[in-house]
Amino acid sequence: MPEERGRENPHPSRVPPSVEAERLDAIGGMAAGVTHHLNNILTVALGNIQLTLKQGVEDRSQVCLRAAEGAVRDAVGVLRSLTSFCRTDAIATQAPIDLNRLVDEVLELTAPRWRDEAFARDVRIQVQVERGVLEPLMANAMALRQVLMNLIFNGVEAMPDGGLLTLRTWTDDVGVHVSVSDTGMGMDDETRAHVLEPFMTTKGSRSRGLGLSVAHGIVTRHGGRLDITSLAGVGTCVVMSLPRAGAPSLA
Repeated sequence: MPEERGRENPHPSRVPPSVEAERLDAIGGMAAGVTHHLNNILTVALGNIQLTLKQGVEDRSQVCLRAAEGAVRDAVGVLRSLTSFCRTDAIATQAPIDLNRLVDEVLELTAPRWRDEAFARDVRIQVQVERGVLEPLMANAMALRQVLMNLIFNGVEAMPDGGLLTLRTWTDDVGVHVSVSDTGMGMDDETRAHVLEPFMTTKGSRSRGLGLSVAHGIVTRHGGRLDITSLAGVGTCVVMSLPRAGAPSLA
């Protein structure tokens, strides 16, 4: 697994600002239409989940439905804020959060992918969590939850035959960090250099290439940064670094 680099900032090469602005502008326009249609679909899904819960279900089913309800609410929030990821102003709605608790919540939300779906394919993905002692962080929990979910899904997809997914949190003089590492296919230097660009994808027609660029925008608007190290055939490590409360931006 590539070494985690919480203190380094290996920024990939950038496309020209004018080209990137045009891409983000196009995404913003597209996102408005997508948001409208998907919001209608999610509203129907949320309504049915809530109706089922009111009618009463078994304990285990209730736990699953509560998790689904929370995920749909998050999805609605993501859609409403999708057009804003290309902005550079700070995210206004922030509150103290426990990053370790957020990691646990995201692992529970993503378990159907890394545990259940993998098991159905006769594949085992082992998940390891290394929690550091952290101070509360000022952030938007929904937005950071979306970032971590994206990083976990990327790690799972990079390990089609199974492997180890490691989440680690720690703090240092620079800020507060969480890393997501996998032992999957990894990326070559050329791919890694452009992986944060809008529409860049290694997944072919299965993806529109917006996952990491959206995550990058969210983290940047929190005053943080994403650092990516990867080695083809060995794995990938993505470190999300965020400033301490009241500290200057890390971006």
